[in-house]
Amino acid sequence: MQLQVHTCFNDSLLLVPVMKCLLNTDLQLCPTCVLCKVLESIIRDGLVDYLESAGLIRDTQHGFRKGRSCLSNLLCFLDQVTGLVDNGFSLDIVYLDLAKAFDKVPHQRLLNKLKAYGIHGKLHAWLADWLVGRRQ
Repeated sequence: MQLQVHTCFNDSLLLVPVMKCLLNTDLQLCPTCVLCKVLESIIRDGLVDYLESAGLIRDTQHGFRKGRSCLSNLLCFLDQVTGLVDNGFSLDIVYLDLAKAFDKVPHQRLLNKLKAYGIHGKLHAWLADWLVGRRQ
């Protein structure tokens, strides 16, 4: 087994290979590295904080933000719709299912957009390495 680590992590990271999934006849267990999840959370929080402080995320964005969810998005939408109906407007509403939308974004376009938003250096390189080999 060959492991690849981006050069920005070589000095401070020790990797130990772990079986991806342990199969049992009745149950399939796929342990997720806790350290990886913590790192992912730290990076996500940092990116969202940066994008919010730079005014790059609209206030109407509900996904990936603390205290917001599909439910809060639906409630805001419902409030707007009922306000328009109460004022005598007629509405047509189109629902779109954007499930797995992230999987449809070309990775190079995403990396270029991150760079344009000021995400450079080691973080950009780490994200690029993370996207290598991912299927769309």
